[in-house]
Amino acid sequence: MSVSILAERVASRRHRIPTGTISDDKVDRAQVRLVHQHFPRLISHDIIAVDWTEERVSLVDTEDVDCLLTAAAELERWPPDGLLEQPEPSS
Repeated sequence: MSVSILAERVASRRHRIPTGTISDDKVDRAQVRLVHQHFPRLISHDIIAVDWTEERVSLVDTEDVDCLLTAAAELERWPPDGLLEQPEPSS
């Protein structure tokens, strides 16, 4: 995926604005954070690879990444149905 498209998606999700309507300023700030804060950590943990010439980022195919994606999928379903239901007050 291109770094610029990823930045747009990150900014869109962070600000809860559809990707087609988010400002260039918000996308630029997201890209700076990705490149200078998040990418170095993810690269050092062998989670992503970045081709700076093509400005593309991709997940590294490792067992750790598979584990991370599994955990993310579980978090996406959190909280389970019924967990937030309040019990009826006793009379």
